[in-house]
Amino acid sequence: MTSNEPDPEPTPKKFSTKLVDIENFTGEVKDGYLDAGAGDWLKRLSIQIRLGEMVDGRTWPDPIKKMVVAAHLQGAASTWFMRRFDSYQSMTFDGLCTALRYNFRCPLDRLEINAALGSTT
Repeated sequence: MTSNEPDPEPTPKKFSTKLVDIENFTGEVKDGYLDAGAGDWLKRLSIQIRLGEMVDGRTWPDPIKKMVVAAHLQGAASTWFMRRFDSYQSMTFDGLCTALRYNFRCPLDRLEINAALGSTT
């Protein structure tokens, strides 16, 4: 006897987010540095996400990528994210990365950086 019902849709495979292997970002400026390193951290994170997408054979949607960011924030960076969570919910992954990079950028302008570097020589 045959059934007229279509075969059930296959259960979608989970995303390999646990393969993302990166240190947590704290937003802390370490001694000898001018900023917290958000740009460098985000570059490394983006590579980890792309590697996960390669393993999965599909692009991760923005909510998954934003969850990966949130899971790897600590300290001041985590507090910053949690305080603005409602506005970041509707933001794209790229928008969140831009906001993170902006918030944890070097507070000095180019002239101040040049003066600071010039005074160390």
